Amino acid sequence: MSIDNKFQVFEDIIDEMTYVYKYDNRPWLIGYSGGKDSSLLVSLVIEMVMRLPEKERSKKIFIVTSDTGVENPIVKNYMHSSSAKINDFSKKCNANIKAEIIYPEIAQSFWSLVIGLGYPTPEPPGFRWCTERLKILPMNRYTNNIIEQLGEIILLLGVRKAESITRKRSITSREIEGKLLVPHSDIPKAYIYNPLTEIKNE
Repeated sequence: MSIDNKFQVFEDIIDEMTYVYKYDNRPWLIGYSGGKDSSLLVSLVIEMVMRLPEKERSKKIFIVTSDTGVENPIVKNYMHSSSAKINDFSKKCNANIKAEIIYPEIAQSFWSLVIGLGYPTPEPPGFRWCTERLKILPMNRYTNNIIEQLGEIILLLGVRKAESITRKRSITSREIEGKLLVPHSDIPKAYIYNPLTEIKNE
């Protein structure tokens, strides 16, 4: 298999992204963790935008990272550095991309709940309250704020069927044949776009 054929899947995704990008003016929001899948998603989105003429880069794109307040310092520094570099690049190239760091509300923070309210520390696969309080709720709040300002939003998720059987089942259960976008199950006026679903682990 040639190098060109091996990476054709990414060119196909960029072509599809370009179609979705140009279809309407609804802003995009990407949750960026710095892991391999969200990093690939951000990279492909930026590549797609940079292939457009500058005058066509009209859609607002928000790249949002959650700082839970209990990150490893190396990870925390990487997250903040990445966001700053994305903003610098976007400004330089007029990409209309904005990277932001979001935080849990003080009352929902890890230390408020563990020290203040006596929550037990999270232990997988048991009592895992941390993901919802420290990541999901802040992201939902941010998403709803954008919807209030701009009307509707499209959430791009870096999820792949090959990640696990559970992930494949979750993605497949929400797919609508012939549709690239599906309504968000919990947030009105939000739609999900999963461009990476068919990428294999290798």
